[in-house]
Amino acid sequence: MRRNRSRSELLAVSSMAVASGLFAGATPAQAQVALPNGSYQANGSFIGGGGTITTGAGTTDIAVRTPVAVINWSPFDASGNGVINFQPKDTTATFHNAGFGGDNFAVLNRIVNVDTSRPIVFNGTTISQIQGDVSTGPGGTVFFYSPGGILVGPTAVFDVGNLVLTTSDLAYDASGNTFDTNGTGVYKFLPAKPGTSVEIAKGASITSGGGSSYVALVAPKVVQSGTLNVDGSVALVAADAATIQFSPDGLFSITIDKLSDGSSGGTSATGTVLTSDGSITGPVGTAGTANHRIYMVAVPKNDAITLAISGGNSLGFDIAGKADVVGNSIVLSSGFDIVAGQAADTRSAGGGTGQADLVLHPGNYTSAVSGKATGQALLTVAAGETANFASDFTLAGTNSGVLFPVAAQITVTGMGATGESYFLHGQEDIPKFDAAGGLPAWQKGAEAIIDMYAKAFPTTPIILPAGAPIPGNAGEAALRQVLDYGFGRHPRHFGLIQCGLNAGAKAQFYLNGIIQSRSDQSPVGLQMAWSSKGNNAKLLKGTLREALDRGVELKAHWIEVYADDVRDPANSKDLEQAGKTLKGARRGN
Repeated sequence: MRRNRSRSELLAVSSMAVASGLFAGATPAQAQVALPNGSYQANGSFIGGGGTITTGAGTTDIAVRTPVAVINWSPFDASGNGVINFQPKDTTATFHNAGFGGDNFAVLNRIVNVDTSRPIVFNGTTISQIQGDVSTGPGGTVFFYSPGGILVGPTAVFDVGNLVLTTSDLAYDASGNTFDTNGTGVYKFLPAKPGTSVEIAKGASITSGGGSSYVALVAPKVVQSGTLNVDGSVALVAADAATIQFSPDGLFSITIDKLSDGSSGGTSATGTVLTSDGSITGPVGTAGTANHRIYMVAVPKNDAITLAISGGNSLGFDIAGKADVVGNSIVLSSGFDIVAGQAADTRSAGGGTGQADLVLHPGNYTSAVSGKATGQALLTVAAGETANFASDFTLAGTNSGVLFPVAAQITVTGMGATGESYFLHGQEDIPKFDAAGGLPAWQKGAEAIIDMYAKAFPTTPIILPAGAPIPGNAGEAALRQVLDYGFGRHPRHFGLIQCGLNAGAKAQFYLNGIIQSRSDQSPVGLQMAWSSKGNNAKLLKGTLREALDRGVELKAHWIEVYADDVRDPANSKDLEQAGKTLKGARRGN
């Protein structure tokens, strides 16, 4: 049976729809009025350190005359509504050193409007450079803080030494001596406004150069859809409050802080709080001295959250020759702090009780990947998709006991289901299928794919969304043989999910019967046939509670539930009860 919804609806909700509307809405409104002089549409004043700000036609020049400086920016658009067009398209702002005993500098830019709930948007070019007697190149460190949110539009360009975009203010001293922790390179990000975000749009470009550089996005919600090229490391952090040590060797430490009242500093956003569907790349690093790493960290308060790597992304650093370089890696941490470049062994003390899931989709991963979650960790490769890993791939989850007790899994589709339909769509496909070897060839290929994934991921459950390749008894028999092969060849490693749970589900249906009979030896689960809401709710054949009860009776280890039902507070008790009584929760696997 074909359905219009995809499996991804069970796991993630798009966040860029809102951001795209803001980007699209900002430009036409601004085009109706003459913009003031300068690139940054704000009055800037040094409140720490020293320097000068000079504006021209479409340009803002910031000459920094002390090693550390703090600038307050008051936007011209102080009384409007919606997004503040802080930097219009086709304008340029340049930060550079000027006349002090040393080249490098760090600037905290505090963009604070009268209405602190309004986000600001960059649509132009921002440059940070070291200007020497002989040459000029990228350098310096620029932080941008805006309490209402930061949007980087599709025409925006950053070409800098180090860059941080955040909705958290930083503690700074009025004399401008430092805004890190006593000049140690440790920065304390103070509590952000709940639910605020830093979002990079598709088309935006951020380049960070000079060696051992870094780019960081820190907010309750982070969306990265642009192109980042960094000669160093990147940190995307979804939390309300955090402390980050940007170590020159690339081995960062990222700690989620408790708030002053003792409550969690985990993200106040819910749902998918960190999304990456763009490109993060850069030159190779040097193991031990200049490790190049991509850190993605999301820690919850008391609501469930997801860190999602969407399909089509490109993550990792340049490949030298035929092998990934040791020291380059991608560290994905959902619910854990980062300690010296790795996810911590125990969940973040600054987080709350919420479950944190990690969801990966196919993409190009050119560096070693390690993923860790306090909830479910999942890689899904669907029909026609390819996930390329140039180096080691490690995925680990933790038993939450609620809805997703299986720790981590790889989901392989395409063997018998295309768009949750039969492998063959119509009579015209049968001659092509037979010419390619028919069911024997399909069965052989399916078994080879199972072996390939089992070898590549020896400690991670391999889950097959089961569907017969063709209608009728012959298709069902072929699927049964493939399932028997997987269970027999890879016991306790190979499993299946049946994607059609409803209130009338019984073990007499062969896939449900397999789940019930294999439950004690193999990872098995169910997916709801549909949400209990909307025009197709009739496919559930009863209430959500009744369908959950059938899943428990079938001894499923986990049940995938549509987001509409998870968000409805009226279902919370039923979902919690099902989570406690599922087979996997009782077994603790």
